[in-house]
Amino acid sequence: MKDWCVVMRIFQICLFVLTSTFLFGMPAKAQDEDCSNKTGDALFKACAKILKTKLYQDKPLTDLQHSITYDNIGQEYMRREKFDKAIENFKNALRIFPNYIKANNNLGAAYSKLGQDDLAISSYSKALEIAPKYALALSNRGALYSQKGDYDKALKDFNKALNIDPKSTYDYLQRAAVYLKIKDFKKAVADYSAALKQKPKSSDIYNDRGVAHYYLKQYKNAFSDFSEALKINPDDEPTQNNMKAALKKLQGKNK
Repeated sequence: MKDWCVVMRIFQICLFVLTSTFLFGMPAKAQDEDCSNKTGDALFKACAKILKTKLYQDKPLTDLQHSITYDNIGQEYMRREKFDKAIENFKNALRIFPNYIKANNNLGAAYSKLGQDDLAISSYSKALEIAPKYALALSNRGALYSQKGDYDKALKDFNKALNIDPKSTYDYLQRAAVYLKIKDFKKAVADYSAALKQKPKSSDIYNDRGVAHYYLKQYKNAFSDFSEALKINPDDEPTQNNMKAALKKLQGKNK
């Protein structure tokens, strides 16, 4: 008799679940209460709800979740190019949870957009104090060091970033650009070649490697790279001029 009662009870529970699902739909997924999977006004609305209720997935909001919510709002302002608003929200995120790595990096990116490079570098450095192998912060800080002409520090950051992610086209290109500036053309060629393995259809990379070959007086290689660039982008005037210069040098050699 007890076994029969158990079976009936299970049947009743199953019937209730099926009926509820039919009438009210499937229960809302936990991620529907998160604002990180949204964009635009929908993100603002979802994040505002979290901040107002101080709940995240029906549980009390932790400091990290609170910080992430402000960071999500800041990222949306970045997409809208409202960088002051983005900075305000990234700062709110860090006021609550100072060691949130992503918010420190994002704050640096916002400062960089406003041309406040020293503040940007400080934010990237804070992220790297917390996570020394955070490749994105290394790349971002390295790019700013390069812009400021601090090439030694830039190279150190790009070297570290590439040790972490050896396939990072961005870091190869950034480091190659530094090598061009310091006239280490052989290393520039090597980095552009590495970048071309990742992006073999990039006319810009072929052109830039051609420039490095040109400065090495490797005019045949330079001409070849400029030719490849023009196959991809035939109307690029700077590359056309570069190819003419390389051709002139080749013709001068053959006289």
